[in-house]
Amino acid sequence: MVTTLLVAVLSVVPCDDFGAAAQNTWNDGKDPLTPALDLNVVAERATEGVTRDSPFAKSFRDAALKSKLGVEVRHTLDTAKGVVVFLRCRERAGFPTALFSVRYDNAGFGHFELELRPRRGGGVRVVDFWTSFDSEWTSASFRRLGLLMAPAADPAATLRAKLFNDGVPFTEAHLTSMSAFNAAAREGDAKATELHFAALHPSLQKDRIVMGLRTAGTANDPEASTRAVEAFMAAFPADPSVALKAFDYHFTRKQFDACLEALDVLEHALGLDPWLEVLRARVELAAGHLGVATEHAARAVELEPWNTQAWFTALDCAVARRDHSRTSRLLDGAVKAGANFTRESLGASEAFATFMRSPEGKRWRPPPTLNAAFDATEGD
Repeated sequence: MVTTLLVAVLSVVPCDDFGAAAQNTWNDGKDPLTPALDLNVVAERATEGVTRDSPFAKSFRDAALKSKLGVEVRHTLDTAKGVVVFLRCRERAGFPTALFSVRYDNAGFGHFELELRPRRGGGVRVVDFWTSFDSEWTSASFRRLGLLMAPAADPAATLRAKLFNDGVPFTEAHLTSMSAFNAAAREGDAKATELHFAALHPSLQKDRIVMGLRTAGTANDPEASTRAVEAFMAAFPADPSVALKAFDYHFTRKQFDACLEALDVLEHALGLDPWLEVLRARVELAAGHLGVATEHAARAVELEPWNTQAWFTALDCAVARRDHSRTSRLLDGAVKAGANFTRESLGASEAFATFMRSPEGKRWRPPPTLNAAFDATEGD
């Protein structure tokens, strides 16, 4: 049941409108996050309990306020050619959040979540940012990483000690190793990441944020990446960020049941995301479970009829089953959704060879689309 407080907040914070606008801005190649982000809230949360006038607290706060989070998100979307889809608004501590699904050209995927507050004078502020890659709010990530690297003599060290049960001896040597590891991981230098990781105290090697940095820093080295992901999965099996990383790990090894389990972990944390249905269909198709794959693909098309990737996946299932009637209907739907299927392109495709020899394939012609109808009208 929606609380009275949340109803009141939602009336002040137009979450659905903001989410839809942010989706469109991201997909137009722009950055909706930077102008809306209130880094003061992120910095306050990250330094909670830290002596405010200590040199560390001041430098850490300054660094947090200089964060280029929106620019980094934009760069990731540009580099990996990501498309952002606004899923829904939900609640965090009585305030609305906007949840987004991100789909990349390289078949990767992820999620963003923005915690919202009303802006004085109108508008919306973003006061924190979450990704499924980290499964942690930015303020919490900043806090943990900052405490890990605070000088041994700083008052913040007493807060840091509470994070670890094994009594990490945070000498200057350990802090130097942590700093070098962090730099190598963020640069994506797999060899240096592993070298500096090995120099860390055993308790640090088991820390969630350290293990996450290790997986990111070794992503370009298959062997090192495998070691990092396996260690992360063993330590945090139910963590959404681990499930996200484990999906590709399991899929490349044809461990299809484990792939589906990883998607279940993500859905438990996120709720319904139609893209997860596309992925389930692809996993079941790869496993040879054509009936189940067809059901998931049909569900994805039902949920996102505009999504050509959902139609392509449904077509893969129909072609694999040699269901020519269904293939013909799905081709019609895909073209209307924006796919560029023609008789020529299907005739050149080995995957559609059997269909094109069938009676249904011989009869199939691309259906008229709204654009085609408009063009014909313009020509009169």
